[in-house]
Amino acid sequence: MSERTPAFYNSVSLHWTAMSLTQQQVQTASVDDEIISCVDRGLESVGHHVRSAVYWHLERMGHISKFEIPENPEAFIQGLRAVFRESSAGVERAILQEISAKFELNYSNAKDLVEAISELKAKSIGQ
Repeated sequence: MSERTPAFYNSVSLHWTAMSLTQQQVQTASVDDEIISCVDRGLESVGHHVRSAVYWHLERMGHISKFEIPENPEAFIQGLRAVFRESSAGVERAILQEISAKFELNYSNAKDLVEAISELKAKSIGQ
């Protein structure tokens, strides 16, 4: 081995250390992915093409991207209500049912989607 070998290994080690995620970060990312999947399935209740149109509209109108929903459920709900108007309650309820089923939670119909997502995020961070 040459003198440069240890330096190479040290730089690789530093690179991997900087890139490694904590277990909490991985857990939070997993919960975020599951929330997004629940939103997808809830929006499927109005149809595949409508779901795609909703995501397009939310991004286009500057409300939020699909992947930002777990971090900013308020903006998502605001955009959803702009799209569906009076019908948004049914879509929100469908998404809430998906979240309840996936995470084995018993959310009443009175609990809103923003609160449910916020609680899931808080639980994932607190674990």
